[in-house]
Order: sequence, then structure tokens, then C-alpha cells
Amino acid sequence: MHILILPSWYPISASPISGVFFREQALALKRAGHKIGVIAAHLRKPGERIKALHELTSSFEYEDDEGIPTFRFTGWRWLPRLVRGDCLLWDRAARLLFRKYVDVFGTPDVIHAHSALFAGVTARRLRLAQGIPYVITEHSTVFATRRLKAWEVPQIERAFRCAEARIMVSPSLGHLLEGRFDGHVRPWIWIPNMVSAMFQPSPMRHREEADRPFVYLNVGFLHERKGQRLLIDSFARAFQGHVRVRLNIVGDGGLRQELEAQAARLGVGDRVTFLGGLGREEVLRQMQDCDAYVLSSDYETFGVVLVEALACGKPVVATACGGPECIVDETNGLLVPPGDVEAMASALREMRSRAHAYDPGAISRDCRSRFGAETVARELTAVYRDVTLKS
Repeated sequence: MHILILPSWYPISASPISGVFFREQALALKRAGHKIGVIAAHLRKPGERIKALHELTSSFEYEDDEGIPTFRFTGWRWLPRLVRGDCLLWDRAARLLFRKYVDVFGTPDVIHAHSALFAGVTARRLRLAQGIPYVITEHSTVFATRRLKAWEVPQIERAFRCAEARIMVSPSLGHLLEGRFDGHVRPWIWIPNMVSAMFQPSPMRHREEADRPFVYLNVGFLHERKGQRLLIDSFARAFQGHVRVRLNIVGDGGLRQELEAQAARLGVGDRVTFLGGLGREEVLRQMQDCDAYVLSSDYETFGVVLVEALACGKPVVATACGGPECIVDETNGLLVPPGDVEAMASALREMRSRAHAYDPGAISRDCRSRFGAETVARELTAVYRDVTLKS
């Protein structure tokens, strides 16, 4: 089957991690025997840093990405004050990419759009103009974290309504979307995000040393909704004076200085380490070396970092903030209410005392059986087949 992937964001040289799970899913579908292509538009924000003079202008690029033809457009948001300006520019660029792709590789059987804004909007327009069926997987936290702009609501609803299939990455996101659109946009199919095959348990077991510190790990942008303030507060309450317990935080963002100051003020500055933004291989090593992973977000549609940690055989502590509820159970970790400092502190203490009781091999195998590439590709293939049979 010929599937064209249309993601709302995708890895670029300046941000190689952004949307990397879309790319990994595309590769998994190719391995499953499908003909896969990708078209990806990226609009830079005014004031965004550039690394070379050629980045000042818009550009089209083609890449054979491990056998997946990938057409990219990179441009600027030069209509910031125009209502729907970004959407119009993104749609124009994506449709130009579509024409370039079809000229070389032919018309796809199905378009798979990732998130309604902006890919779903463009997929609907291509459906009306070209008759190509499309499916949408929704990932965005926008439905829970902020009010949608007035013009966005009808655009999103039309994109959902016209899709031949609507996929949610967690049951909680599906319930949220049904409520947001008064149940008029349904049904939703649950197919989770997949975990990359690169995340595996460490081949080297930890040395059993009496003075080896117990290490918690958190990975994410240093942003309010990721909950690192709460995590540091909870860590300080749980382990004040415990020199053999550490917290490593991976990620960059505008809160870094404030978070470093908070850790110092609470007396744990020497045991909370900020590692900055790391590449995928470095994140893998951090996950393999930690003793437990912690997700402290206010809201997540899924929680890719959770399944990456589980794939490495690590037990987790997570806020019950949407996505984690379909990932975490009594066999692999603990759930706590979001925003509850005392509950998080209690869970961190409990994890410290019982982490050794979890079975790393069982955690990793269960994670891969539920969220591995073969499982997700098989479920998506069933959706594509159903869509093409109906079209």
C-alpha cells in the first residue's frame, strides 16, 4: 500500500528530536512492506536563530531517508498578524510539496496526517481536490492546555469530520476530543505512539555497590507544563539529607535558571543535575544508567519518554495526566495525581524502597509487546486497509 505521511512537525537539522517519533513510525511502516513517502513543512518564527546565511531564504529539499522519499520545505512565518496566516502559509507549502512528490512517486492510496493543525487541514483540502482518503492521528496537547482560537475550531472540526479514520494516541485524549466537539466527531481508534527499537535494557548490569547513588531521571523541555518545579520540590521533601539519591534532568528551556535556583534554595542543588539538551543516543544512555524514571507533567497526550524508559527496563513514577494512565500499571510503576507535591514525594520514597522488586526484563518485554514497532505498524495497516476498501 502507498502511504504518504503528512506530519504537522518533523525533525530538521536545527531540531532533530522534534517529531522524531513520526519518522520512526514511517520507517516501521516501510519495514512492514508499505511504500512510504513523507512531505514536511516547517515555518520558522520571527527572531529564530539561524546557523548559516542560506537559512534566511525559503528552501525546498529532497532526501532519501533510509529508502523513504522525503520532501521538506523550510520558510518563515511572514504573516504573523494575519488571522490564519500560519495555516495559510503552511498549507501552501505542503500542497507544493505534495505536487512535487506526486510528480515523481505517483499518487498515494492514503494520506496519514499527524495532528489536525496544520496537517489535517491540508489533508482535507487534498481530499476534496484529489479524492485521496486520509486518516488523522491527533497528538496535540492544545485541547487541554489552552483555549483554541475562534478560527481554529471549525478548521479542526472539519478536518476531523472528513477523515476516513480518526486515531487517538491515548484513550484520555479521545474522551477529551469527544467532549470538546460535543461527541459529534467520532468514533476514535486508539493506536499508541511506538517506542523506537533503539531503547533496550543495558547489556551491562549495575554494579552492586553499597555507596552507589539511586538515580531518578526526567527528560523534557524545561517548561511549566512539564512539572519540573513540582518534581524538584517533591525530591527535596522526599530526600532532604539523603546524599545517595540523585535527580538528573535532561532538557533545555526558559525555566532552567529558575529551576537551578530552586534546587539550590531547597538544599538539593548538589544532587539535582541539569544535563541540558541531549541527542537520542545520550538520552538512551541516561535511561539505561538511571534506577527509575519520573514524569511530572500537568498534561500529556501520551508519554513517549515513559515507554522509552520502560523499554529500557526501568520502573517509572508518573502523574496521571492523560496519557500515562494507558501506560503505567502496578507491574511497571506508580501513578500520582498531577500537581500534588506530597503525593509525588511519597511515590518517590516508595520507588526508592521497592525499585529492586520490579523485573526489568518483564517490564521491557511488556512495553515492546504493547508499543513496539511491529505492533503499531500492524494496527495502522488494519486501518489503512479498511479505509481503502471503503473508498
